[in-house]
Amino acid sequence: MKILISILCIFSTRLFAADDDHVQILNELLKDLISEKKLEVCDWILEEAYPEYLNEIPSGDDVFSAFYVVVGGLVVDNGRCVYGFHWDSNNKSLQDVKQKAKAECEHWRKENQITGTCKLFAIGKEIVWEGSIINAEKNSVVSNETSGCIHGNCENGLGTFIWDNGDQYVGAWKDGKPHGEGTFDWRNRTKYVGEWRDGKKHGYGTHSFYDGSNHIGKWKNGKKHGWVMSTGGNMGVQVYEWKDGVRGEWFGNLNWEYVFKDGHYTDGDIITNKDPTTLQNLVFVEEKFMETYDRRFRNTQIIKRRILHGKMNVANHFVFKATFENDHKVTVAVNAEFKTKGKAEKTALKYIKIVGQLPTFLREGINFMVIHKGKASWGGGAVGIVIHTGGLRHKFNEETMVHEAGHAVLDWEGLGLVNRAEWAAMQLADKKFISEYAEEYPDQEDVAETILWWIAVRCKPDKISKKNYKKVLEAIPNRLKYFDEQNYDTYPLVCNF
Repeated sequence: MKILISILCIFSTRLFAADDDHVQILNELLKDLISEKKLEVCDWILEEAYPEYLNEIPSGDDVFSAFYVVVGGLVVDNGRCVYGFHWDSNNKSLQDVKQKAKAECEHWRKENQITGTCKLFAIGKEIVWEGSIINAEKNSVVSNETSGCIHGNCENGLGTFIWDNGDQYVGAWKDGKPHGEGTFDWRNRTKYVGEWRDGKKHGYGTHSFYDGSNHIGKWKNGKKHGWVMSTGGNMGVQVYEWKDGVRGEWFGNLNWEYVFKDGHYTDGDIITNKDPTTLQNLVFVEEKFMETYDRRFRNTQIIKRRILHGKMNVANHFVFKATFENDHKVTVAVNAEFKTKGKAEKTALKYIKIVGQLPTFLREGINFMVIHKGKASWGGGAVGIVIHTGGLRHKFNEETMVHEAGHAVLDWEGLGLVNRAEWAAMQLADKKFISEYAEEYPDQEDVAETILWWIAVRCKPDKISKKNYKKVLEAIPNRLKYFDEQNYDTYPLVCNF
């Protein structure tokens, strides 16, 4: 239930039982905080989930961790909560870790049919909830107005620093300056996510503005320098060449050439139903009403110049649990419009087998699949895929699954395995697109369109013509190299790159 949490006893018994002085200090600080601002969250989050998270994350300045919580509505959801967390060492950025933690929270929110939004609850050992920070390690409560280094090492390491005006930087430091990968958030104005050197933007990054526009590209000593892509404005996607902060030659609206008109509908034999799958079994769990995304509903939205259909809809579903090698699991919800459990299971098995044919780096980013009838298109988002069984040329089911998994796992609006700014640099270097669809929507479709053809030339060259093989190598060498250098786990595919 959604209540004002009684966290004094929770912290004393769960987090600091070994040190009574720490308990007393923290209790007093929490009393002050509670008197100023009500904190509303399910009590079991602090009794069980958050302590589990604290016990699991290792210590050290090179460790990023994040914990997300969603609290459901009192009427619809009886105030239920779910959560998700993730941690990783210095081979990942805080932004990557936050995206994965939020995706995990979203997975459980959808599976438990809870309305609401997953929000950041804690970074490391600091509870960040509804505008306040409780430091469970330093026994302190800090308001958003507090300045200084509030977490980690802001001299030489990883840390969070807040300035007096509320500006904040989270990331790598050297000699007291942002240096390496990090995020600077100018309060209520703009945000830069990318590379730094000696306190200045330097390298690849994305600068986002209040109006929703973005500048994606390269900086040098704090100034735009090189190819920079602008997205989100009224002019669509534009490219300029910059030098020391001065805008130079305009290269239009990125209307470069493309290789294939039909993209992932070009070749239906890159992956076939005869290829090996890592699927181990599919088990029926229950039949229940669930809120899932259905693209047949015509509540048209225009997002980033694209017309999209669909909405969340509550319907009865047959729910299955699929298990793959390495014990990865995917929840499969099949709309009860398939009439019987047997028909639903047969349909689920057809599509979940394809998930098992995906390379590991794509498959392990998918936690949820929903299957409907109808001729609407498929969709992919963070940790999930939506399938409409009448919406495709079935010869291309496997290729389309790769495309949607690319959205779910690689896109910056999915799990974000692909760095947005670095990808923009690869686009600018190649000056061609793999498909007309990618050319038309370079900021939304290029990654998902390209990953299939990377798999084709690196893992399945015998499945495409020599002509198409040559076309791909010549058109997008920098994008291919980008994927090569990620060292993705491609099992069960055998790849050479």
